[in-house]
Amino acid sequence: MKKNTLKIAAVLSGLAVCLTAFAACSSEKNEDKLIYKEGGKIYYRPQQGDIARELATDKNGVTLVDSEGNLLWKVTNADGEDQTHPVSYPAVLNEGDRISCQQFSIKLPRGWEKMKSNNAVMLKNEKDSAQIDYSFFENKEDEVNTAEGRVQALNEMLQPSVKDGTAIIEVEDVQVSGRDAKKIVIKTSGKNSGKKDAYLEVYFIDTANGVMSFSCSCPAEDGGKYDFKAVLDTIEYRI
Repeated sequence: MKKNTLKIAAVLSGLAVCLTAFAACSSEKNEDKLIYKEGGKIYYRPQQGDIARELATDKNGVTLVDSEGNLLWKVTNADGEDQTHPVSYPAVLNEGDRISCQQFSIKLPRGWEKMKSNNAVMLKNEKDSAQIDYSFFENKEDEVNTAEGRVQALNEMLQPSVKDGTAIIEVEDVQVSGRDAKKIVIKTSGKNSGKKDAYLEVYFIDTANGVMSFSCSCPAEDGGKYDFKAVLDTIEYRI
């Protein structure tokens, strides 16, 4: 694991891996949008200046992805046959009360809202400061990420705080929306640093391409008040 990915501050702030958003003013013309709906179809261009092509969708109008999480353009080959062509997924798709990224899609649960971010999947409780931030630790040629490895890394990093009594760690195996996951609960005390006490639940879910990470935080006094897992159990996996 690379050292800079192990800092608890990065986890607490919710590492962002998403890069663009589907958010456009009603006055914006379709030719200026990266993704838009027209005539009941969804069109997408990876960047400004590219040709927008229709995306393949399922019977419910939800965009399809391949095993790598790529969107699928509808194309016609030289013989006039309909085919699909993979195209990189925009980091964030915001469509009404649904928010999606390459790895999953979620309909906003009651009492939760999207935070104003153009480059990350971030949810906030409508009434207070409880928050859910999403990150994806992608596998690399020389680095394979696993849920077990992420938990172990956090445990090792926090051991000094555990020993001096300023951190408590609890780990358990759970399921998130039907998939096996690792859950780590971190309760920190700021008594030696002057910082506020904190409560954090992190859920790690293995995929073929890396690890999905959901960091769920709230004030220490509200620890256990929120059923973060119930929110995550509503996600729909895309890969």
